[in-house]
Amino acid sequence: MLCFDTVFRMTVFSLYIRLQSHKEIGSHGAIVRLCNLAAFLGELAMQTQTTNERPVHLERRIREGKTIQELASELTRIQKSKHDYTVPVSAMKIDDNGKLTFTNGKTSQFGFNNWSTGQVSSFTDVPQAYAKRLREESPALFAKNINHGLERMAKNEDTKSRLIRTIDGNVRGFLSHKYRMLDAHDLMEAVLPMLVQQQFEVVSCELTEQRLYLKTATQRIQGEVKKGDIVSYGVMVSTSDVGAGSLRVEPFFLRLWCLNGAVSESKFRQTHLGRSQAQNDVQELLTDSTKRLNDKAFFATVKDYMSHTMKPEIFQKELDKMKLAADRPIRNLNLEQVVEVTMSKVGVTGENVKKGILEALADGNQNAGLTQWGLMNSFTAAAKMPSIDYDTATDLERAGGSILNLNATEWRRIADVIH
Repeated sequence: MLCFDTVFRMTVFSLYIRLQSHKEIGSHGAIVRLCNLAAFLGELAMQTQTTNERPVHLERRIREGKTIQELASELTRIQKSKHDYTVPVSAMKIDDNGKLTFTNGKTSQFGFNNWSTGQVSSFTDVPQAYAKRLREESPALFAKNINHGLERMAKNEDTKSRLIRTIDGNVRGFLSHKYRMLDAHDLMEAVLPMLVQQQFEVVSCELTEQRLYLKTATQRIQGEVKKGDIVSYGVMVSTSDVGAGSLRVEPFFLRLWCLNGAVSESKFRQTHLGRSQAQNDVQELLTDSTKRLNDKAFFATVKDYMSHTMKPEIFQKELDKMKLAADRPIRNLNLEQVVEVTMSKVGVTGENVKKGILEALADGNQNAGLTQWGLMNSFTAAAKMPSIDYDTATDLERAGGSILNLNATEWRRIADVIH
């Protein structure tokens, strides 16, 4: 009888070759098919193994997001429907309905979402909270404030043109003309075959206004932090089409006891900075062969780094840090103080979030205890609170990784000293 590993690899190989033979890699339908393949193989992994050989089961989600199929459909829809323009600032204005207008053969009008409102308000030096409120309550006053800033910025050589990314009649990104478009759709197409082949299951994924997140874990690479407390290794890949941070490949950990996820420090970040696309008139941007070749070379580098990150020895180094963290006690019994100081250290804010972290820590965090390991898991437990959005949840998972990477001196300042 074939072992699970052999069945898995044969299935991956045959289905992926089938996609290639139909010349579907690179087509809009490829992402949907690759994501369906990933989901199918995740199910096959559980069905093929016997009870004795099966490691601890990985739940499908640690935090509610999209299914992999829903994500694929949305990325494909965006890829087909998006429009990108370079627009001189002097050619754009906000009308009294709060919409961006410019002429490209015909007059185009686009609304703003929360993210792009923040971008255009930052560009024009209008306070973000004020601009967002005006957009909802007084579009004409929003237009007056933003237009004043646009007139000023049009005179600056470095800011005289912007890249405008649109979808569904709205601006999704208001960006520098030097912004390099490394789209989520293309990233998924590049990395999914490798994840499937290496048996990394998608445990959570989402596409927000700001970023794509793909969180994976594998049953092949697991370890005990302490007796019965098992962690599975994985990789998180994330990027933004709209200027909300760099493309990142990061080690990801799933604690099976409570399904807390944590993200460790990334050594791979790629900013979206490219050559200037500034124009003297409005231009709609189309994908050209040079861009495809450049992107193909770049995504090959991403895959090389992913291959390195997936190695068991990388996980072992992180597991050793977790074991050390499990033996580092919290001696300061003013837990609220411990949480506040830690939040300040790792850049987490919010009273509601603080309450969730404190409750998890005081409850013992599924036997993690009053330790550095327990504090780390208190932050990642708060990531599952339904009252916070997916971006914030992921920030909390990254904060968990930051706590794991505190050195001994930093840890003593949190755990031992009465502040």
